[in-house]
Amino acid sequence: MLKTEAGLQRELLSKARARGMLAHKLESRSGRGWPDCVLIYKGQAVFVEVKSPRGGRLSVHQKKMLKALDSHGAVAVVVGSVDEADRLIESLLLELYL
Repeated sequence: MLKTEAGLQRELLSKARARGMLAHKLESRSGRGWPDCVLIYKGQAVFVEVKSPRGGRLSVHQKKMLKALDSHGAVAVVVGSVDEADRLIESLLLELYL
């Protein structure tokens, strides 16, 4: 089991890229709360907030941003384990978010 949020982010991005996805770590200087990563596959973008496998929690800003993304029709999810990352990648490959 991965012990850090950064380690889980690297694992998610690496696995997504290995499966043919465009996977990028987001760095926002324009506002707080933006998700950590975006995965794009066959025209579908999914914003991913990665939380520590040791029980990380969403901040108020992160909760607001996830709600705002959802209200605008974007797909935004929270991943807190390798299993959740794997399920997300498989869901994208099966085009379940389309």
